[in-house]
Amino acid sequence: MAYYEDLTPYEYDEDARGDLNVGWLEAGRTYPKAEPAPALVAALLRCSRRPVRLYRGFHDCDLCEDASAVQTWPFQSGGRRYYLGNGEIRVQGADMRWFAAPTLVAHYVAHHHYAPPPAFCDAVIEVAHRLPNLDANALAALAAMSPSERLDFCLDLVRASNVVGHPWATTALQALLAARPAIDPSRRKEFRAELDALYDVIVLAQDPADGPPPWLHEATKNAVQIVFAARSEETLDEDSFDLAADAIESVLEGGVDVSATMMRLT
Repeated sequence: MAYYEDLTPYEYDEDARGDLNVGWLEAGRTYPKAEPAPALVAALLRCSRRPVRLYRGFHDCDLCEDASAVQTWPFQSGGRRYYLGNGEIRVQGADMRWFAAPTLVAHYVAHHHYAPPPAFCDAVIEVAHRLPNLDANALAALAAMSPSERLDFCLDLVRASNVVGHPWATTALQALLAARPAIDPSRRKEFRAELDALYDVIVLAQDPADGPPPWLHEATKNAVQIVFAARSEETLDEDSFDLAADAIESVLEGGVDVSATMMRLT
């Protein structure tokens, strides 16, 4: 991870001129410390579920003496898993300034007692309060579903949004339904072509001229990832739980009325 002093200009992206760096730490560099506030850690983790400027792969924490002793991804908290180190958190402060931090900042605060600038902390907590977060009852209902049932729930969210007429949504649903049998371990190899087609659907969605609304892309992408996770039996159940929960929160964040579908979680 590159090092930048807190509150220096963020210069990686020319379009983000005026943004300020926060939390770009590096081994051997000093940084402010304080006991981590649970509310701040929870807010950082919640914001990390909506990262921007995604990387190719993940950055590990070089502050940890033994990287294998502390997992930065997935980060376990409150019955959920968070994948840190693959993007950035962007929040706007009360003075309208934008802050750019790596998603690893949640790990830095929780495990290394890094103390971010107060204005950044206030902005993160404010943004996190506005993000949907499934309660314990909904998470328990989701946990009781099988991976295939969680995939169907994601597909129902897309159908219930009344945007199935969107060309991209129609293509994505058709590809997902064709690849659904790949979740069955005994049939996984039969559906390699369908799995590859799903990847093409997600790539095509990046075209802003033909792409879907952000929440629809997120929900469908998570459904696609559930099918891809079927390639690894060891993590399919946990992965499908996290991905389905993220899909639900994405749709709710988009302000879409899927109340009838959500009744299954009550």
